[in-house]
Amino acid sequence: MQNLKKVSIIVGLLLVAMLIIVGCGGTTTEPKTGEEGTTPKTETKAVQEGTIYVPGMGGHIAVATIKVDPTAETPIEITKLEKINLGPGTTDATHDARVDKEKGVLYSAAYVKDASGGVSVSSVDLKTLQVLKKVSIDVDARYVGGPMYCGSGQTASMFMPIFMGYEGYIDVIDKETLEKKHRVFFDDLGVGKNYIFAHGVNTPDMKYILLALNATSAERAGQMAPPFPRGDGNFLLFLLDAAELEQGKIKVVKSSKVPADENSSIAFRQTFTSDGKYLLQSGRDRVQIIDGNTLELVREVIIPKVEGIQPECHDAIPTADNKYAILALRYPVKVEG
Repeated sequence: MQNLKKVSIIVGLLLVAMLIIVGCGGTTTEPKTGEEGTTPKTETKAVQEGTIYVPGMGGHIAVATIKVDPTAETPIEITKLEKINLGPGTTDATHDARVDKEKGVLYSAAYVKDASGGVSVSSVDLKTLQVLKKVSIDVDARYVGGPMYCGSGQTASMFMPIFMGYEGYIDVIDKETLEKKHRVFFDDLGVGKNYIFAHGVNTPDMKYILLALNATSAERAGQMAPPFPRGDGNFLLFLLDAAELEQGKIKVVKSSKVPADENSSIAFRQTFTSDGKYLLQSGRDRVQIIDGNTLELVREVIIPKVEGIQPECHDAIPTADNKYAILALRYPVKVEG
């Protein structure tokens, strides 16, 4: 008889047919009871189709072709499942995938160090799902601790992975050669060193990079294990000029502080709706809808604990019509072995 081991896994909700739906307009998706006690008929939503790329700690990226029907009992159906192999999990584990639709290329930067002590950055042909090029990028001398890259943005010519460890920075990497052109630290953001866990994403028009930091007190600056309490519960959002980043400079166009819980919240990866109107921000114990123009909080949904355990939201992406969000959670499960 095999023992049951409790392990923590990254669960893409589409892969286990679990969907948490968040209405971007601030309305719930549950049917409401009418004045006469009847339940109005749920509006039929058009089935949407698309492809989701799910990075994994095994050094691979799942490529899932899906159909989404929010009204169905099983709202996400996988119609095809493929895999991109980047390399061994020990050197190519990844949490981020950035797709350039025009080039038909996916870019990914590893969450761990490679055998040389650097970090693997790869480009992948989306037609063949084969690695086109892989390089090793150095880890900066200012590195104190924590993981490697865990988010990214892009422009037409540059891939910009964001270093999650401390001290954080944005690397500016040429998409054709994968050569590092610049490394941009967060010295000029006005927060000093009082933060942990940097993530980010580009706006749909690629004119800006949204950078998200988790504020800390001075005493907790850079302390990632354990991450709580942080001493400051705010998520720090910065809209950076992408053209300036391409030149190795940091220019803050807009910034905001979004309240969360210093004892349970962490700003992880985020995605803009295709029209740029909203930013969907994962926050471990919550998902937030942020106004894409003002960077102010519009609405948030707290993710309930399951049997006393907090499912951790690490990704939030919109459906094609921008009306729903698909979340990816981490949750401990028991497996045989």
